Amino acid sequence: RGTSEEQLKTEFVYLMKLFESGLQHGLLTADDIVKRIGVERIWTYLSPNERVGLVKTILSFGSDKRAFAENDLIASITLNSLVRRIPHRILWQSVVNPEIEVTFGLGSIRPLESVQPPEEGSHVSPLPLTD
Repeated sequence: RGTSEEQLKTEFVYLMKLFESGLQHGLLTADDIVKRIGVERIWTYLSPNERVGLVKTILSFGSDKRAFAENDLIASITLNSLVRRIPHRILWQSVVNPEIEVTFGLGSIRPLESVQPPEEGSHVSPLPLTD
């Protein structure tokens, strides 16, 4: 089953917001993203031009005797390119699910239709009742 272009755009925007917000608010780090996806997998999905650019950036860091870390990798490739290039299913399963959903207890939330109503008389409202 194919994915429509409109659905891919929606997924892209959603994932970008998750990643940007996660990085901004400390829910994710560049280290989390790179280690969860894997350097080999990232390399596989880069275009030839992006690979050349990445190698040049790494070499410039080496000539300046600076370490090239995960945040440098994300900055060099750009988060936008990473989310565009790597299949969204991989990003979700590798990063979003373990780093955001599970860590913050969101992975255990059941869809509303699967939640059974409480038995009659067993539910006490947390809100005060008003007439």
